[in-house]
Amino acid sequence: MKLTYEEAVQIIIKSYGKGRKGGFDVCRRILSKLGDPHTNQRFIHVAGTNAKGSTCAFLQNILLEAGYTVGMFTSPHLIRFNERFNINGTDISDDDFSDMVSAACSAYKEIFGVGLYENDDAPTISYFELLTIIAFYYFKQHNVDFAIIEVGIGGRIDATNILESPLLSVITKISFDHMDVLGNTIEAIAGEKCGIIKPGSPIVLFHQSKADDCPVLSVAQGFCDNLGSPLYYPSGLEVDIHDENIDGITFSAKFNHEKHENMELDAIGSYQAYNAANAVYIVQALRKQGVAITDAQMRAGLKKTRWPGRMEILSRKPLLIVDGAHNAEGAAAVRKFIDTYLSGRKIILITGVLSDKDFMEIIAKMAAPCSHVILTSPKYSVKAHTPETLQAALPSQAKFNVITDCDEALEYALKIAEEIGDDAAIIVSGSLYLVGDIKNYVNLSRGKND
Repeated sequence: MKLTYEEAVQIIIKSYGKGRKGGFDVCRRILSKLGDPHTNQRFIHVAGTNAKGSTCAFLQNILLEAGYTVGMFTSPHLIRFNERFNINGTDISDDDFSDMVSAACSAYKEIFGVGLYENDDAPTISYFELLTIIAFYYFKQHNVDFAIIEVGIGGRIDATNILESPLLSVITKISFDHMDVLGNTIEAIAGEKCGIIKPGSPIVLFHQSKADDCPVLSVAQGFCDNLGSPLYYPSGLEVDIHDENIDGITFSAKFNHEKHENMELDAIGSYQAYNAANAVYIVQALRKQGVAITDAQMRAGLKKTRWPGRMEILSRKPLLIVDGAHNAEGAAAVRKFIDTYLSGRKIILITGVLSDKDFMEIIAKMAAPCSHVILTSPKYSVKAHTPETLQAALPSQAKFNVITDCDEALEYALKIAEEIGDDAAIIVSGSLYLVGDIKNYVNLSRGKND
C-alpha cells in the first residue's frame, strides 16, 4: 500500500481522533514487522519538563560537527508533521513521510487483517505511538549513526520508552507540568521521568538545584542503584554569562571542578546558556561511551544551534519574537528575557494557553512588564482556554484586547507597534500551537510556501 503525502497526513490526523493507546505490546508487534528498528540503533533518549527540544538540538549539532549522521525525533511540530522527523538538520521529505506512514499501515494490516483506524473493534495505536513507530523506522532506513529521541510526556509509559537499551538517556530540568498525568509532587513527576532509565544504560541528569538534598537527584539515584545504571550529574554547576544580547550569548560553565571558558551561542535567552552547559556535560558522558567529539566540534555545534519557536526572532522591524512558554517555569524565562533584553521598550504580548495548563500563573508572569496584552487562541482552539477566560490572569491595570483569531491578533499588534515606533517589541508566547500559527502566518505573509 503506497499512500500519497496528502493521504499519509490524513492518516495522522485520523489517529488523533480515532487512535487509542495500544501500549508497548501492540507497538512491538508492528515494529517487529518493520525489522525491530527500535532495538538496533544507537539511541539517545531525552526526557524532562523543560529544555528537551533545545537539548536534542544541541546534541544533534554537536554530533553533526563531529562528522556523524544524526536523526532527531521531537514534538510538537509548529507547522508541518515533517518537522518531527529530522536527519542532519533537514526535515523528512514528503515522499519519505508517505513511505514511512505506508509501511506502518501495511505492517498493521498484515498483523490484524484490517486497515489502521478502519475497525473500532480492532487493536489500535495512538497518535503519538504511530509517530514514534515512524521515527524509529525512518532512522533505520537511513542508517543514521545516532538517533536522538525526545519523550512526549513523562517517560515511564511514553511510547518512546519501548527503547530497550539506549546508548545514553538524558533527563533535563524537572518542574511542574502535566500533573494530571504525572502526579502533583516533584518526587512523583521525577519518578515518571526516571522511568526511561534502563538496566546498565548510563543516564545524564541535568543540574536541578544547588541544594544538597535535591529530591530529583535522590529519586534518580535510587533508580540507578536499583538498575545498576551509571548516573552522571554536573555537581555544583555554575554558569557565568559574560555578554548577552538578541544576537547571542557568551558564557563560561563550571561543574565537577572543571571549567569551560568563553563558549558562544547564537541562541538567545539566558536559560539557553544553562541548557548548553548541561549539554557540555552530556558530551563528556558520550565520550565515556566511546563517541569521538573534540572540544572544537562541541563548541561549534553549540554556537550553530537555534531551536525554532523558542525565543525565535521572526522580524527585526518591528522586533517580533516567538517563544512556546508552556508552563510557569517557561513563563518566568520569558519574563526574565523581557527584563534582560528589552528593558525600556514597550512590549506588546500576544498570548493563548492550552486548556490543560495553569494559565493564571503563566500569563501573570508574562503580562506584568507589558504595555499591551492581546488575548487570543491557537487555530486548534478546541484544546485552548477561551481568550475571555484568560482575562482573569491579567493585572487589574492591564491594557488588553480580546481577539480570538490569532492572525488578526498579530495584525493588530503590528498596528500598535507601528504607532509606538522603534521602541516597540512584540512577544508571542503561551502555547507552541499559537507560536506555530503565527510563524505560518508570517511565512505566508512574506510569500514563503512553508
